[in-house]
Amino acid sequence: MQRKKISSLSFISLLFWVKICLAEEDKDSHYKILTIAPDHNQVAQPIHGFGGSIAFWGTNPSDEAMHYAFEELGTSILRVQGEVKKTGNGQHSSEVLKRAMTINPDLEVLLTFWQPRAPGLLEVSDWLDVVDWRGNQAYMLKPSMEDAWAKEIVRRTREHLDWGINVTTLGVQNETNYSKLGGQTCIWDPLRLKTFIEGKLSPRLKNAGITIKIAAPDLAYVGYQGSELTRFLPTVRSDQVDVVAYHMYDSYRGGMDGNLSVLRENSRKIGQIRREEFPQKEFWMTETTGAQWNNDVWHTYGWSSQLTEFDKAIMAAQYAHMSLADAQANVFMWWGLIYSLAPERVKNPKVREKHRDEGLVLVNEQPGPTGRQELVERTKKFFMIKQYSGFITDGFRRIAVNSPAPLWVSAYFQESQKSGVLVLINPSAHAVSLDLDLPEGMQVHGAYQSDEALNCETVSFGSPLPGRAVRTVLYSLKQSE
Repeated sequence: MQRKKISSLSFISLLFWVKICLAEEDKDSHYKILTIAPDHNQVAQPIHGFGGSIAFWGTNPSDEAMHYAFEELGTSILRVQGEVKKTGNGQHSSEVLKRAMTINPDLEVLLTFWQPRAPGLLEVSDWLDVVDWRGNQAYMLKPSMEDAWAKEIVRRTREHLDWGINVTTLGVQNETNYSKLGGQTCIWDPLRLKTFIEGKLSPRLKNAGITIKIAAPDLAYVGYQGSELTRFLPTVRSDQVDVVAYHMYDSYRGGMDGNLSVLRENSRKIGQIRREEFPQKEFWMTETTGAQWNNDVWHTYGWSSQLTEFDKAIMAAQYAHMSLADAQANVFMWWGLIYSLAPERVKNPKVREKHRDEGLVLVNEQPGPTGRQELVERTKKFFMIKQYSGFITDGFRRIAVNSPAPLWVSAYFQESQKSGVLVLINPSAHAVSLDLDLPEGMQVHGAYQSDEALNCETVSFGSPLPGRAVRTVLYSLKQSE
């Protein structure tokens, strides 16, 4: 076959065309350089810690799983179920709590109660009435059982303390604004919850010599524009409530806008309510599973059926950002700190996926040869949360920082150590070039990144931030020569 000769002019033209194409590709894949400038003069809330729950699933994890959850992830607060089990077992959390305390003697425990129950009074009917509530039926504590329940909460708290567990905070009721028959739930009226805490629970704690922070109302969802948080202001304003707690389970169903922007709007609104109504109290986000399929009707904001597990991991970082930067929370906690895969008897693929979505450290549902639930994996969500929890420790305060689109940027600084942390989320599909404008005398000393290929691994801080990635940049005061 005879080949045509290419003239030198044609060859030069071809090279020029290739350069133009490459330039266009570069222009499409990189935004203009974005300058990130933390402002140390605008100081916001202190960051108290990070963590999650060990409850119902994953309560007998292997040592390897415990290492990842309590050492590598940097967990500083553990949330556990407080009441006795339906079987009457009151020791269900004792061993895993003692093991966690051995790993981290400074670990704080949030002891939370799901549904009233005590040895000898194990039936729902012993404690709860069935009431009509918001068009459905729900459980509510019998007025005649308030004294007995306050007494049981104090007994269980003392029992945990006697085990040597560092219980610093008491969650009076998990999800006070959600209940369904057959579940481990119990709703409260905001004024009644306030009266119960002030008149029944706090005096008994004091008489028992227990000094502990009280967390309430631990809302399942905050409602559009923070309507549920507003409804519970009678509880929140109580002098006996030290920690205002909430969950990020605001959800949508068919025909509603399920965009993540709705949740971000709600988060910013409760941040405003926090500033106006309880600026001196701690604000804890104590449970979330991020963007997730909940059931055949309801889903948390940001979820769609097309999402991959990695998509949901990026959104997990965005949920953390919304808690800390938008809602101005002091604490961010995941639901399944250690969580098991679905039991083999569960065949519904959506339910099986739900189990994976809910865990940071996944273990097998049944114990292995060691008698423990063996490690399956650290999920991508684990590494996305580690971008915060692995670097922002107690003593850091959030500070102001610009957040140019498409990035979600938050900044934190520890005055005593003159060290700062920037967390940059790029949820877009495009890479972004970065320019850091640090305060005078500060310099970068490290950067870590999670994306589809990297798991919170070292990168060059000056390299472009890829699309769908999270980068943590560490900086500090320059050392004098």
